[in-house]
Amino acid sequence: MTQEHTEAVDEITQAQQEIDAIQESPGEPQPPTMEQVRDLIQQQGQTHSRQIAGLASKIDTGLNAVRRDTEEWAKQQVGDLRSEMG
Repeated sequence: MTQEHTEAVDEITQAQQEIDAIQESPGEPQPPTMEQVRDLIQQQGQTHSRQIAGLASKIDTGLNAVRRDTEEWAKQQVGDLRSEMG
């Protein structure tokens, strides 16, 4: 009985060592395929397009605020001049 138990443990230990060896050895790193490179470039392009669109939107919002404030200031100045003249 003891011998059977020892053999089973040895088989388990050996199997575990084989699994450990497989998991620990990274092997040769594989270069990316053309499809993977193409996908990566496409993803980066999409990310950049979204970032550019977001920045353009922020610029438009800022310019609209400047335009609105300038128009209000000009109207106020014209109103002040009219009241002084008249």
